[in-house]
Amino acid sequence: MLEILLSAHRPLSVTEIGKLSNLGRNRARGFADRIILGKAGIPTPPGVKVVDILMSRLNSTHHYRFIGIKNENYWENWLESAYKEGYRISRDHFGIFPNHEIDPEILTTIRKNLPRISIESKSRNLSSSQFLKEMFDYILHPNFEKGRSLLNIIASAAQNPDNLEERKIAISFLSRAGFFEKKSGSIKEGT
Repeated sequence: MLEILLSAHRPLSVTEIGKLSNLGRNRARGFADRIILGKAGIPTPPGVKVVDILMSRLNSTHHYRFIGIKNENYWENWLESAYKEGYRISRDHFGIFPNHEIDPEILTTIRKNLPRISIESKSRNLSSSQFLKEMFDYILHPNFEKGRSLLNIIASAAQNPDNLEERKIAISFLSRAGFFEKKSGSIKEGT
């Protein structure tokens, strides 16, 4: 089985390993576990570490386990093709893709908000991925918190009954920014 992994030049699913080794899926899984834990009684060549990664498909709770050699350079290309096939990382215990693992809660949140993301991205003539990238760029910008603080100060001034001039300027600013709509002489909060 170790020879199969070394000669495959890509991660293999447990089912593939079971077929190629004639061990069957369950015995291959058990043997892979022992190799990964170093309890198989088979010394691995120097610098070779057998690892696994758990993948799932979008909108599925079924997991697929892939096993390969940790330091091989095929992992990035393999992940790209796996993503194109609809797989996503569920667990990366060995840190093969330190910047790619997605928390299932993040996926759940994105799935829940897909209709809103789609509507907002279409209204801006963007793809959903471009919309999310721009949104993250905006929120993660170093000045984002300063902008929120400024908005809080202006909103507070707009509600201050003690300084009418400051209140008038703050309301005017919020109105120009689209937070309020002017309707027949009065100001109403925008939707």
